[in-house]
Amino acid sequence: MGFTSAGRKNVYYLRAHLPTGTKPYMLAASTMKQKYLVILLLFISRISISQILYPNQVLNFATLPSFKHKGDIDRAFRWNDESAENYVIYCETKMYKSHPEMKDSIEGYLNGVPIYNSEFDEKTQEIFIYYFRSGKDSIETVWRINDLVKDCEFDIRTNLVDSALTITDLNNNRVPEIWIIYKKTCSSDVSPLEMKLIMYEGKKKYAIRGETRSETERNFSLKDSPKVIDDAFMKGDKRFLAYANSLWKKHNFLSLR
Repeated sequence: MGFTSAGRKNVYYLRAHLPTGTKPYMLAASTMKQKYLVILLLFISRISISQILYPNQVLNFATLPSFKHKGDIDRAFRWNDESAENYVIYCETKMYKSHPEMKDSIEGYLNGVPIYNSEFDEKTQEIFIYYFRSGKDSIETVWRINDLVKDCEFDIRTNLVDSALTITDLNNNRVPEIWIIYKKTCSSDVSPLEMKLIMYEGKKKYAIRGETRSETERNFSLKDSPKVIDDAFMKGDKRFLAYANSLWKKHNFLSLR
C-alpha cells in the first residue's frame, strides 16, 4: 500500500526527528495499524448502536395524527422510516367501579355519618398501547395491547417503562422489532409488581410475563425474577430471547419506572 502525499510528508518529518537507529517505515506502519484499529472499533460500535433505536417522545399531543383510541393518552413516541411516521401511544382509562350495578349497603353509623360496606368498592383500570403508521394517505393501526387491573380494593398503579421502548432489527430482515415493558399492581404494600415484556415483529407477538424483584432500585448485577416465556420466544430466533432476557433483567426492579 502506498502513502498519499500527506503520508509522505509525515514520514519525511518523522525521519528528521527520529532517534538515531530508528527506521521511519516501522513507525509509519505502527501508526497505520493504530489508525485501522480505531476505524475498525468505530465501525463495530456503529453497528451495535445502529441496531437499537430509541423513539423520540412526543410532548405535544396536539401534533399527533387523529386516530381512534380508548382511554386518555398518557405518553406518545415517534420515529420515521422510509415510508411512514411510526407511533407508539400509551393510554389509560380512568378508574371505574367494577360492579356499578351493585349498591353499597350501610353497615352502621358513626356520629350520624353512614358507614358503607366496602365489598362493592372494587375498582378497575384499563391500559391500551397502540402502534400505528401514518403515511401520506392513510393511518394504519398495526396492533393494540389491552390489559387491566381488575376488581382492586387497594391502590391501582400502572406504567409504561419508557427506557425499555426500543426498536431493533436483530435478525436483519428489515422488519422492525418493537419492544415494550409495562408494570401494574393492585396493592397497599411493597409487594413485587406484575411485569410484562411484549415484542412485536410485524404483527407477530412475543411475550414474557412475570413479576419484579423485591429490590426497589435498579441492580446492575442483572438479577432475574419469576417469569414465564411464551412459545414464540422459545421457538423463535435466539437473538430475540437473548435481548428479551437482557431487557427483563435491566428493568425488573421494584419500581414503576
